[in-house]
Amino acid sequence: LDRDLAHSDAELRRQSEVLAQVEGARTGVEASRAGAQDRLQVLERELSALDAKLLTLQQIQSQVEENGQIHGWLDRYQLGAHARLWQKIRVEPGWESAVESVLREKLHALQIGDYDTLQRLIDDPPPAKVSAFTAGEPATMQREHGMRPLAELVTPMESGAGAVLASWLHDCYAVEGVPALSVRLELHPRVVLVNREGHQFGRYGVTFHAPDPSDTGILARQREIEA
Repeated sequence: LDRDLAHSDAELRRQSEVLAQVEGARTGVEASRAGAQDRLQVLERELSALDAKLLTLQQIQSQVEENGQIHGWLDRYQLGAHARLWQKIRVEPGWESAVESVLREKLHALQIGDYDTLQRLIDDPPPAKVSAFTAGEPATMQREHGMRPLAELVTPMESGAGAVLASWLHDCYAVEGVPALSVRLELHPRVVLVNREGHQFGRYGVTFHAPDPSDTGILARQREIEA
């Protein structure tokens, strides 16, 4: 009988230890599940915030091309649905203001399929600012005093946009900060140095960049939408 009682006590202790281990494991699982649920809720809130931000950015971008003055002209030539230049390019992060500073309203340029259509637009100019271009092969960009052409910081996402970018950004070079006077005085008169803030420096003058509601942020917003 004593042996049976001792055996029963030992078995009871073993079962108690097993039960304690099970309870400990269950507590750990419940804690992990609670932590996972908390993390899931945080991620859901972050996703909701990102969705709201994306919707806001898309709404802003959709309003960029709102110009009642040229709606009739665009409709007449069935250009209303045409993508604009800013939708066809991507700019190296940090240089969006520089490109916006140089291109300005040309960011909204329309790609025209052929020269005959372009000539019809020339013969019937719009009642407000509009830029248009045709496709072509981009020219090789030359370096000025070893500086990087601004066009190298712009990547065409569709064939045909590279040529007009090379043309419109010709003689523009990227520069960090403010170029020294000694550097500027050695520039060719047609060369323009553009820094990240969009300020433009030439041999004889400077053009300070300021935000334009129709252009500022358009390139950075598009990159963020597609990220």
